[in-house]
Amino acid sequence: MINKKIFQLTFVLIIILELFSLNAFLFEKMMPYCFFSILILTLILSFKQLKYGLYIIFAELVIGSLGYLFWFDFYNFKISIRVALWSIVMFVWFTKFIFNFKPDLIKKDILAVKNNSYILWLTLLCFFVFWGLANGYIHENGVKNIFLDFNAWVFWGIFFPCYSILKHNNQKKIEKEILSVLFASIIFISIKTIVILYLFSHGFNFLPEIYRWIRDTRVGEITKMDSGFVRVFFQSHVYILVAFFATFSPLLFYKKISQTVKERKSQVQFLLSSLFLSILILSYSRSNWLGLILGLGILFSFSYFFSYKKNGFKAGLKKIVQILFIFCVSTVLGITLIALVINFPFPGEGSELNTITLVSERATSIKNEAGASSRWRLLPVLWKEIVDSPILGKGFGTTVTYISDDPRVRESDSTGTYTTFAFEWGWLDIWLKLGMFGLLVFIFLIFNI
Repeated sequence: MINKKIFQLTFVLIIILELFSLNAFLFEKMMPYCFFSILILTLILSFKQLKYGLYIIFAELVIGSLGYLFWFDFYNFKISIRVALWSIVMFVWFTKFIFNFKPDLIKKDILAVKNNSYILWLTLLCFFVFWGLANGYIHENGVKNIFLDFNAWVFWGIFFPCYSILKHNNQKKIEKEILSVLFASIIFISIKTIVILYLFSHGFNFLPEIYRWIRDTRVGEITKMDSGFVRVFFQSHVYILVAFFATFSPLLFYKKISQTVKERKSQVQFLLSSLFLSILILSYSRSNWLGLILGLGILFSFSYFFSYKKNGFKAGLKKIVQILFIFCVSTVLGITLIALVINFPFPGEGSELNTITLVSERATSIKNEAGASSRWRLLPVLWKEIVDSPILGKGFGTTVTYISDDPRVRESDSTGTYTTFAFEWGWLDIWLKLGMFGLLVFIFLIFNI
């Protein structure tokens, strides 16, 4: 499944990169040197082989959350390492494309993708993205807001260098290498989350610097709950949700639980799924929990259906019991890991907490919790904007003003009045910016994948 050499190399390089990020944050004069050193190295590696630049982008995408592990301050405007890396790889790809341009090969490429429905929906989505850009200017949404809002969608352009390396190399080899890079990155952020939980549960002296580093690089949030529990949430935890199903699902192909326990490969998959579950639990993200529940529901349904179709009702029921058993044991191991980290008796006693109670409290505190109540207050205001132009949308940079309960907002404005162009309700955000047809195209693209 993975290339061990690339996995190990990626993991080691990520550790080095994170240490440089922390040092560059603490000693600000180092930041531009680190920033441009990474870019120069990426440029050299990309010209050598374009795939290396893509691997760097994929690794940063997972470990960097919003892309600010490194940045360059350009007249009080922070250029993130993600934007810079994307620009470098796209520049190298375009340069190679121009110098290797052959009309006959282009014709073959066009014929190859002509009947590909994935390419069709991606092309249509590109059209609506550029419509959202133009519509933003039509509605005079402000150049800065339009750029910052549109910026994230430009990342789709990475499809072209991806297509290029898959076309000109051994596809299975490239896919294996990409999986190795992604898995190394996902396991790293899992371990990083556990380490941060340990540090903040045991009150080390250097915690303020670590907290500012995590917060200001926009990697994630660290929140001390009323119960004393420390919530560690990274935006990149969404990839851990995907990784959980990638490691948990293969366990269902074993006919017997005893067979699952005996095989070394399944043992590794089981332990990894338990690790990923523990991260999803301590992230305290209801969105990730909902995704987990829905994903398991679909997995249960398909497993039952195929077992029932092949061997009847008893086989289907047996498969459900098998899945439930494996998942329950994996969950217990995940919760045990969290409890061990929090209560580890060095230095000091740690924090004695009931993890199960914390999970149930989080799941039922939807109305009173600040983040959740802010989202509910945003919903009617956002919906009103959508109804105002449901077909064409209002373009990128469209802002909405609502009352937020977020403590950070209340600090700057006691009334909680907050204006933003980035919304928690993702599907409604797409509808507002790209219009109804843009939203439908996005849905069809996801369905096609």
